[in-house]
Amino acid sequence: MAHEMIEGDSQVLFDGDYLKRTGSPIITTGNELQGNEIAEFSKQLNINELYLYAKDVKESTDKILNGLSYKESKQRYGDDVKEKLILSKCVSEDENAFWLIDYWCGKDLKGLIQMPFSRHWIMHIEAMRRIKNKLCKIARKGVDPVAYCGFSCNHCFLAEWCGSCRTEYNTCSFATCSENRICPNVKCCRGKGIDGCYACDDLETCEKGFYIPSNDGANAAKAQALYIRKHGKKEFLKTNDRLHEKYDFQKTQEILGQDYKEGLRILEEV
Repeated sequence: MAHEMIEGDSQVLFDGDYLKRTGSPIITTGNELQGNEIAEFSKQLNINELYLYAKDVKESTDKILNGLSYKESKQRYGDDVKEKLILSKCVSEDENAFWLIDYWCGKDLKGLIQMPFSRHWIMHIEAMRRIKNKLCKIARKGVDPVAYCGFSCNHCFLAEWCGSCRTEYNTCSFATCSENRICPNVKCCRGKGIDGCYACDDLETCEKGFYIPSNDGANAAKAQALYIRKHGKKEFLKTNDRLHEKYDFQKTQEILGQDYKEGLRILEEV
């Protein structure tokens, strides 16, 4: 809408060749898709390119909106804009989608900003959260609950909405801010062919990924990885159960502290 209706120029989808880059089989809004059609459509997309597309759309939209004046907020859209939208094929002729053109053109510029550009996204957040959490729950079923770095996914405060670093639904903080959404600890362990950091001889001195000194949870994770090395995963998970029964906390560093040796001692005495 920002380009087709407000700016009157070409969409980022075409200018950035994102139709090809994302692997999208359609150029429409996708409102015509239902149920499994949405799932199949999603499987075809290149997620990394999709993120880049979303970023470019945001930046170009922000630039357009920042250049608008208050006087322009009353601007309305007539049949010429409707015809342009129809010819662009950005909206399917399916009855579940075609109504969007009348809806958009029934608003002035201010209305477009208030609904499709802002409240529209908020409307979908709750549904997206439920879908994502369900996918993460399904992905984690039968998967090793111990993360590569030594954390217990079963006891993590992010467990409800993270699929763990052993699935494709990893949303751990160090994954989401890393290249290709792969935590450096995961990448390192896979490269060495080991099950986790607890199987690495460099664990005590490692400063990769989650163990970076500036991370306040680094030594708590390292303490748990050392515990796994000494006592095994099963005992580690039981110890985490006892730790949570004894203390009320969200992050293990609140209990294990900033010294991994002291953290290991606490774990062994729980």
